[in-house]
Parts: sequence; C-alpha cells; structure tokens
Amino acid sequence: MSNGKKPIEPREFILNAPNPTLTQADVRDYLLQADFPPAWGLNMESEIRSRLTALGFLKIWCQCQEIHRIVRMRMSYGAGARPPAAAIKRLLRRMARELGSPVTSGGMNVWVERDRIEAAIVMEQPAA
Repeated sequence: MSNGKKPIEPREFILNAPNPTLTQADVRDYLLQADFPPAWGLNMESEIRSRLTALGFLKIWCQCQEIHRIVRMRMSYGAGARPPAAAIKRLLRRMARELGSPVTSGGMNVWVERDRIEAAIVMEQPAA
C-alpha cells in the first residue's frame, strides 16, 4: 500500500527547498540520511515495488539477481485499461533512471499477456 508520498531526489530537495536559508549542515544531514541509490538486493526490490505500486501496478513480484544487475519482475495492471507495451517500457526506464541505475542499451525484455506483465531489465552500476 502506497503512502502517497513521492520520494524526492537530493538535488531536487536542494533546488526546491522552501527555505532559501538552508545551512550547509542542513543539506549535508539530508543527503546523508537519503539512501540514494538504494543498495542492490532487498532495498532495491522494496523501492521498485513501492514505485510500481505508485504507478498503478498490482500483485507485484520483484527479484534482484545476485550475480548480475538484473531485475526480474511480474505484475498486473489494475487501474483501468492496460497501457501498450511501449508505454510500460518507458515507465520502467524512467523508474530505473530515477533510482540512479539507468537501463543498459538493449537491456530490457517485456512480455505482456492480457493483464499480466513480465519484465527483465539490466540496470547499470551507479557511478560512484
């Protein structure tokens, strides 16, 4: 169940802060408490599930592979008519980019059958 809050990226926080008199210590504290990008494994799976839920998907299963940076996921689309496969691919690419690990070129397979969607994406290692 989504709590309705959209996570904010550290750079957005700094640029859109309502109080222009933020001290360097305030910004540093926020950046240190933000886990960006999420650690590979359970943290990444949890973040992907919460973002897919916010995008309107239901019955989400997600697994980050141990050896390679591949995420396998299975879900159904519950909010009205299912978007076309190309739109689903765009949503997944945008989600991965927002998580700090863009999808590699040619690193996405999406299968759509009725209301069931299966995907496997290769996410790049985030730059240090």
